[in-house]
Amino acid sequence: MIGRAPVILLAAALLVAGPALAETPTEAVMAFYDQIGLELDPAARERFVDPARSVLDGSDRLRKAGEGDCLDPHMPQDNVGTDIDEIRKTLKSLETVKDDEAKVTIAFVAAGAPHRLQWQLRKVANSWKVSDILSATGEWALSQYHCE
Repeated sequence: MIGRAPVILLAAALLVAGPALAETPTEAVMAFYDQIGLELDPAARERFVDPARSVLDGSDRLRKAGEGDCLDPHMPQDNVGTDIDEIRKTLKSLETVKDDEAKVTIAFVAAGAPHRLQWQLRKVANSWKVSDILSATGEWALSQYHCE
């Protein structure tokens, strides 16, 4: 029983630390379709690097100051508040990686219209982190927001 205590403590520490970050760029992006609203959760900031992280941190400061929201709560869905099940049924991804930079293009249909997003990622300490989100259909980029 004494020999098992360190193993139990290690297991408990891993549970408290939360899920590991993604091993591939596509896994990193799919987390935002598995858990809607993840991009707006301050506890998930470790999934981002600049310029995306700075914009999200600025949005958090505005919200905490009571000045409202700077960002649309449906960015991974191309700012279309729709049924996520519809998006998941049609969702397709294409990943390109060059050294420590990656792009994941996501295509889906929402509210009867096609949508396409490009997620830009950077590998930091062996984890893929989002540096920007660009919408080909909506013509916006997260990095262009000024949440001050």
